[in-house]
Amino acid sequence: MHRGGDRTILTQQPDGAEQVRPVVLAAAYERQFLDAGARLGVPVRGFSDVYYVGRFWGQPEWGHTDVSKVSVEYLLTILKGLGPGVSEVSCHPGHLEHRPDASYNRERELELRSLTDAQVKAALATDRIRLISFRDYDHLAMRSGRNAVVGGCPPTASSR
Repeated sequence: MHRGGDRTILTQQPDGAEQVRPVVLAAAYERQFLDAGARLGVPVRGFSDVYYVGRFWGQPEWGHTDVSKVSVEYLLTILKGLGPGVSEVSCHPGHLEHRPDASYNRERELELRSLTDAQVKAALATDRIRLISFRDYDHLAMRSGRNAVVGGCPPTASSR
């Protein structure tokens, strides 16, 4: 989560409550992430012009599922709200895992169904939204004359 010049992190407390608290990143760690991003040709969240969208998440409250947050309708709303430029819609699609410690399980299948739904595919085509990989992003950034690493996401990036 990035707001203005402050860096914050969302943490899970033992009682299940979430807490947002400031984090001071040592310059050495920051540099390591930026160097790794440059080496791999991928943007580093908070240090690129990629808008992060983290609202497509089936557990807005830890351990409590809200399937409406990973529905086709909700994804279509997110896609309609994207602005120009490159956006990262964070998700964790997958298939049901038969493990006792799988805490985000059924939601993964619902995400996968929504992401592959015909309505979503049609909306992508209609709204001329192009799906790209991180490698594609690096090529786009270089072609546009921008480096993959720039000043940082605007404060509203996570709310898009």
